[in-house]
Amino acid sequence: MEEAALQEHELSLLGLKRRIIEKLVRAGFATVEDLLYHSSREIMDRTGLPKKVVDDILSRAAVIADSGFKSAYEMLITEKMKITTGCKNLDKLLRGGIEVGNITEVFGEHGSGKSQFAMQLSVMVQLPPKDGGLGKKAIYIDTEGSFSSSRIGAIAKFRGLDPNIVLSRIIYKRVAGVFELLYSIRKAAKLVRDHDAGILIVDSLTAPFRLEYQGLAALAERQQKIEGALMKLARIASYEEIAVLITNQVVESPGTKKTNIGSVGGHVIAHVSNLRILFRKGVGNKRIAMIEDSSFIPLGETIFVIKDRGITDP
Repeated sequence: MEEAALQEHELSLLGLKRRIIEKLVRAGFATVEDLLYHSSREIMDRTGLPKKVVDDILSRAAVIADSGFKSAYEMLITEKMKITTGCKNLDKLLRGGIEVGNITEVFGEHGSGKSQFAMQLSVMVQLPPKDGGLGKKAIYIDTEGSFSSSRIGAIAKFRGLDPNIVLSRIIYKRVAGVFELLYSIRKAAKLVRDHDAGILIVDSLTAPFRLEYQGLAALAERQQKIEGALMKLARIASYEEIAVLITNQVVESPGTKKTNIGSVGGHVIAHVSNLRILFRKGVGNKRIAMIEDSSFIPLGETIFVIKDRGITDP
């Protein structure tokens, strides 16, 4: 479906006083759509404007940016847009691949293949639609330094693509902490539009939060900030009609003979992500992918392997 992404509108269309427009611009809001990616609390904090004024601004913004209702058939067409994983077993499990317009979370222990999967998708999205891609670029936010250009090159070469061209079409940023990550996510919507990206990858979303907000005393603030980041990613997925992939770490909660494994962020991420996949280590280079939660795909699991050329079938 070629209908794009959210059309951008100038702030002048809001009919606000010049001083208010100037405050919005100084705070980094360049378009009406920029406002809609943020909560009223965030706009208040960044501009110093009172809640009554911000609520009025957001009401006006919603009217101007309204693209109208869509038919259920149009939604079906969008939902059918998927990016192949490059692995038949995974594609079968996922009913075709990673879905556009949704957040997909992949979580698992260290070495389970999360970053390999993320890097592979940054290549697969560039394939033409006839080969299972979108013919688009990838935005890649890396919080743990797991990204490897040589690995991308090997995956691209195996797919018959020019490694240098593929690498030039991955818009990459290495971020070091929570605030740099939140800033990068705020800027991601514009990057998606400017570069005609088909997927936004955050590998890993929760790692900076886990490092900077430790202990029970910081748990509530950590969860709140993770939720804020997720809501922005959800808006980007929906408004820009792209796939969003986040990787996540696992936490173990002993208490019974069988250890309970869940992802960092817990229910906060579970409530926002549309598809949650658990990666587990198998024997040797084998890995197990299991649908942990989904509103549109039946629960199930499959096996894949990690090789020099990327993720493939056993």
